[in-house]
Amino acid sequence: MGYTSWPSYPLNTTDADFRQWGSAISAAMAAIGLTQASDTGQINWATVTHPAINTLGGYEIWRFNDSAQSTRPIYIRIEYRTGSVIDRPANSWTVGTGTNGAGTITGTILAAGTHSPLVATATPGHSFACYDAVTGTFWLALWHGHVSNSCTRMMAVARGWNADETAQETDYIGAWDWTATNFASAVVWRSTSTVTSNVIASSHPQHGFRWGPFETIYAGKWILWSDKAIYFPGFLTVGAGEILFGNEVPAAPLGAVEHNYWFLSLPNAAPFTVGYSGTSNANTRLLALWE
Repeated sequence: MGYTSWPSYPLNTTDADFRQWGSAISAAMAAIGLTQASDTGQINWATVTHPAINTLGGYEIWRFNDSAQSTRPIYIRIEYRTGSVIDRPANSWTVGTGTNGAGTITGTILAAGTHSPLVATATPGHSFACYDAVTGTFWLALWHGHVSNSCTRMMAVARGWNADETAQETDYIGAWDWTATNFASAVVWRSTSTVTSNVIASSHPQHGFRWGPFETIYAGKWILWSDKAIYFPGFLTVGAGEILFGNEVPAAPLGAVEHNYWFLSLPNAAPFTVGYSGTSNANTRLLALWE
């Protein structure tokens, strides 16, 4: 398990720029403890050149390496692109249960669209990444804290847990995608024989996130599947103004297991919000696992 942050800027003018922002993401994925798959055709950061407008420069395949990976595998394909303007980077990502060995995700859970910042700048912000094999949580937030919060993107995937945090419910996988301050998509998936029949909550991105404030952290359960209460301990929600950016917050959302959380917001960039019924709610903030 691990977490990391690094200075980053969304600029994509030259070969060096493209390699800079892309290889930094790749290095972070390795640093936090994900395993790069052996699929053929993955990007070579030493030789790749700046792709044309709306063009793929290359991709990588990463996977979880926790105890559930052998029976409930999670694979992530990250694409490194140029956006609709030549100086703007872009990326897209796909989550699934396998690959064909040549870069194609199989058993797709969530295929997130391509996102490109609306502003290209050489002024550094920060990017963040975290992977925890114990809770089965991964998230990546890019280019956060610029003067334009339209630079920001966050992606996350996690395994579900039962209501008292005594065991993973590995049949459940959550995947979320934020662009700037809005939800783009969210899926909570239950593994059966057919992926397309498993979407439980595609329009309710708050499903599985525990609500604060912390003195009432034990209240309520998000019901995701008939009589099952499944949640994702890698994420919490709190009201606006309760916690300031830069604070690391210890909390035991369920049971006796305490986790450390990071509030993803900056004064010059609106924080990630958690929508209700598929809409953005500016009074609700996301905290992500940071340990």
